[in-house]
Amino acid sequence: MPLCRLETNLSKEQIPEDFLIKLTEKLAEIMNRPQDQFFVVMQPNMTIYHDFKQLPSVILTIKAAERFNPDNNKKYFPEIVKLFLSQLKVEPEKLVILFEDVSPDFVGTGEGLMSQTM
Repeated sequence: MPLCRLETNLSKEQIPEDFLIKLTEKLAEIMNRPQDQFFVVMQPNMTIYHDFKQLPSVILTIKAAERFNPDNNKKYFPEIVKLFLSQLKVEPEKLVILFEDVSPDFVGTGEGLMSQTM
């Protein structure tokens, strides 16, 4: 059950209408997970400063249980970057991606902790 949080200073109007669908499809493909397991949250219109400037920027945080490690991250990273740079037109240095591995004991839904439902 990956949780993806996209924070950006782009306005909602600057983001293609189908971007979250494309993001979910890409993440499901590269992470080998069903699309319906992904939760994606987008926060446009944020104030983001980098290098004392407010240029178009994106921060993507992906949290998932037992999915991230140095080898997997090296596979995931270029695919995600390619999608963001082509769709959102931000400069590469204004895109930050954080992979956060979470213990199945620390995440769950109304059905229970992942460690109990796996």
